[in-house]
Amino acid sequence: MQSRPVSRWAYLGMRHPIVAAFAGIMTVVAGIIYLVMVDAQRSIIQHEAVKIAEVVARQALAARSVYSAQVVEKLKGDGFGADMASAELPGHVPLPAQFLKDVGRESSKNSDGLYSYRPISLWNLESSQGLVDDFQRWGWQMLSKQDSANPTGPQRWEPVWRFEAINGAHTLRYLRADPASGPGCVNCHNAYEMTEDVRARRNAAGVSPGKQWRQHQLLGAIEVNVPIDRVEALAAAQTRQTLLLVLSIAALGLAAAGFFAIKDISNKQRLSEHFARQARFDALTLLTNRSYFADLATEQIRHCISQGGSLAMLFIDLDRFKNVNDSLGHEAGDQVLKIVAARLIGALRTHDIVARHSGDEFTVLLTQLHAQDDLNGRAEDLLQQLSQPIVIGERTLYLTASIGISRFGKDGNDVATLLKHADTAMYRAKQQGRNAFHFYTDEMNIQARESLDLGTRLRQALEREQFVLHYQPRVRATDGRIIGVEALLRWNDPENGLIAPGRFLPFAEDSGLIEPIGHWVMRTALAQRAEWSFMGIDPFRVSVNVSPRQFQAANFLEQLDSILAEDPSYAGSLELEITEGMLVNDPERVASVLEQCHRRGIALSLDDFGTGYSSLSYLKRFPFDCLKIDKSFVDDLPDDPNDRVLSAAIVGLAHSLQLKVVAEGVETLGQSEFLSSLGCDAFQGYLYSRPVEAARLEPMLMLGRIALPDGGSMPVSKGTRLPVASARPATLAASSTPAVVG
Repeated sequence: MQSRPVSRWAYLGMRHPIVAAFAGIMTVVAGIIYLVMVDAQRSIIQHEAVKIAEVVARQALAARSVYSAQVVEKLKGDGFGADMASAELPGHVPLPAQFLKDVGRESSKNSDGLYSYRPISLWNLESSQGLVDDFQRWGWQMLSKQDSANPTGPQRWEPVWRFEAINGAHTLRYLRADPASGPGCVNCHNAYEMTEDVRARRNAAGVSPGKQWRQHQLLGAIEVNVPIDRVEALAAAQTRQTLLLVLSIAALGLAAAGFFAIKDISNKQRLSEHFARQARFDALTLLTNRSYFADLATEQIRHCISQGGSLAMLFIDLDRFKNVNDSLGHEAGDQVLKIVAARLIGALRTHDIVARHSGDEFTVLLTQLHAQDDLNGRAEDLLQQLSQPIVIGERTLYLTASIGISRFGKDGNDVATLLKHADTAMYRAKQQGRNAFHFYTDEMNIQARESLDLGTRLRQALEREQFVLHYQPRVRATDGRIIGVEALLRWNDPENGLIAPGRFLPFAEDSGLIEPIGHWVMRTALAQRAEWSFMGIDPFRVSVNVSPRQFQAANFLEQLDSILAEDPSYAGSLELEITEGMLVNDPERVASVLEQCHRRGIALSLDDFGTGYSSLSYLKRFPFDCLKIDKSFVDDLPDDPNDRVLSAAIVGLAHSLQLKVVAEGVETLGQSEFLSSLGCDAFQGYLYSRPVEAARLEPMLMLGRIALPDGGSMPVSKGTRLPVASARPATLAASSTPAVVG
């Protein structure tokens, strides 16, 4: 029998048993590796299937979110929205869940069998979205265990999946939660859940109706089915198409998410920049604000301490800026502040610091100063720049400023102290006439405390009715009969007795208390005049001084009308005394207010004529009834030739314009006789009576004329001052200051 030939490898194995053993081992190892690789490939394919399902589910949720935010919410804003019956409602679109179902159906068709997905829910609004098999019911239970009964924010949802055979095909079944992501979604489903048809559907399905969700709770889920064998079969041929599809879906979602992320980042960046600027700069003038100024000034002080140098703090306040707001409005006031800010920047050096402190107040820190003259020169430059005309529309305004200055080291070593002392010095500049600068001194601190105490006591005086009025008669030049009285304010302080107005009215004017005080003066004087009329005293006018701040207030006429409405006789009994300085700012408004006063039957008197802002145009333009010659022109009559000429000119000018003339401060018979010879119409002064209380004036009013000591008309020699029986106590003899001064 012929034997079969032996192969070379068999022969080698027979001859070398070690080699045969190695070959066997390698064969076993190769088989094991093959099996491991097959199993690993299956695991990899299954892992990739899970990844595909994860991507599809996430992008489906992203598509629904973009649809909800960009389509449904936009339509809601336009008056439309989403509805289950959108096909029958013009301007409406499907609900987000319906939209997701439609997208899932179309996407599954075009996946070439690689995957399919659809939205499901125990709380379905359509039967096609309900839980219909064991996997869906099992998966829903797994997701429900992750749900919170009262979520405070987005929850962390873990997907669930398992592999099943569907129609004989090994398939990944994957479920990811689709929670109630927005308030609109929650409200919509909660509303549907309460409808009758949905409640009936729940009962039919054995589900408790009336479910109400909170945001972030489990509302639905995305089911994705991925056939494993299809993935394996198409892995090589369709890798590129699958990647393109996945990448397209991802790119779409990323593009939408990126757009909103970029938009959100841009908005946050703009808001951050806006808030950062608001925290450091004034919104109106764009200057450094008070807080940032303090930080910068503190840095400069530290540098000055370590490196040496000098600093000065300037506190700047615009004079009578309130007049601009009251007469032209706050919009014009804002324009003025912007112009002032620009002028301050232009007048300072780059290393100086300027800020808007508040309202019409500005602060400046001057650095790198070399001498006192340098500081004086810079303060003068600022005053000069701020006094330049300001054009607002068709109006030209002339404003000035008051500046207070404190110096580092001498007046303080920190920002707060330097600011406080500069502010104190600024008020001293205002008291000395405005349009000036003043350096801080230690005495000012004492005066500031006294002023604060005065302010407190003055407010209490108004509340506790400590003010009283004294009256000074006005007599006719031809026969000495009383034709009017002027009401003059006094403060009856419980601690200090009667206080003359010159000691407290300037503070009242600056602080704004002058407005309620002036209102009280006018009402009280008219009520007193009405009482005298009831007593049978012949009618005459009572004269009341009006302060600049009171007159310039926007509600001046309203306040006046409220007083006149109390008694029909008030208007014919009232005379308002206006100082010349009040006519300068906004003459158009002044003319209008004076004309309306005149129409109400109120007499108008130009007080202190010739002392400051005299202009013939005032007498021509404004409806004055009377002109008062200031006491400064009367004091030296009849001896001073200049006063004689000026007095004659004033009387002649007034009479030529059909104005009555009243001379103030007449104290001697010589003054009275000379003014009578000029044709002066009436006198007022100590020759006839000092200002006295209403009760002490009543005997003179009943008599109708001033009773001189011997009962005659002028029983004294020329140049002699008359002792007046009704003179006030010595504590008041030094003052005849008007009730309200300008």
